[in-house]
Amino acid sequence: MIYHLYIFDRHCQCLLNHEFPKVSNQTESSSTSTTSLAFSAATRRVLGGHRRISSMNQAEEKTSNEVENLPSVFSNMTESEKDEHAKLVYGLIFSLKNMCGKLSVTGSNKFISFKTSMYKLHLFETASGLKFVLITDPYQENLQGMLKNIYESVYVEYHVKNPNQSAANLSKGSVITSELFKSQLNKLVVGHYFLFPSYFL
Repeated sequence: MIYHLYIFDRHCQCLLNHEFPKVSNQTESSSTSTTSLAFSAATRRVLGGHRRISSMNQAEEKTSNEVENLPSVFSNMTESEKDEHAKLVYGLIFSLKNMCGKLSVTGSNKFISFKTSMYKLHLFETASGLKFVLITDPYQENLQGMLKNIYESVYVEYHVKNPNQSAANLSKGSVITSELFKSQLNKLVVGHYFLFPSYFL
């Protein structure tokens, strides 16, 4: 599933803190069942034993339930809590980029994603210093294409080219409040869902 999108400008200001609506479809439950059956068959072949398989299934079910409940965490936040959360996300990205720069033999601090057992963070950066940060479940593949599409088809078209935005506001970074922007963003992500259902599994 795709949970959340943050957009930061080059001055570290959060321009957008957006939670996506949950999308459900029969394809999702069908694909999930197929994946679970394949996983169960593979683990039985490798590990064997009813007790070990049972404990693994319980752990897998618990993790799935926790991941499924992640969106409600964002929903219940106050505006000030969302602002603090955005600052933590940016601080995390800043720290990871520094670490990547120190570990890289070329000195590059670029990274595109990292994941934990609970979520995966995807990062897309533009030449002007904009950062698009997508929070998903930990099982997602590379979503650079989606983030680039969000930048080109939504951010540029409905924010940069918005006649209500002045050049001064864009240069210093203006928070995105347009409902049209958000509806087009949701529409793009839902469109990806129907083209690539695995994004939401």
